[in-house]
Amino acid sequence: MSKNLSISFTPGPKKLCPLCDKEQHGVRCEDDQTYLVTQEAYLSAQGDKMLGQELGGRYGVIERLGMGGMGAVYKAIDPDKNQTVAVKVL
Repeated sequence: MSKNLSISFTPGPKKLCPLCDKEQHGVRCEDDQTYLVTQEAYLSAQGDKMLGQELGGRYGVIERLGMGGMGAVYKAIDPDKNQTVAVKVL
C-alpha cells in the first residue's frame, strides 16, 4: 500500500542585492550576479562598495564585520568549498 506524501518547501528569508536593491532568494542576483546580502548586513554597511562583490575570483563578500585604521574585515563565502571565510582588505 502506498501513500501520497506532500512535502512543502518554505524558502528562507529573502536577501537583498546591494547593487539593484532587489529582494530575492538564492546566493547571487538574478540580474547582475552580485552576491546577495541580508538586510541587516546591507543596513549596517550602507554605502560600502565591497558588499556583494567577488574578491580574487573566488570569495563573495556578504557582510562587513569591522573597520579600522588599516582596513576592513568582511564575511565572505567560498561557493566552491561551501565555506564561510573572513577576508581582510587593506
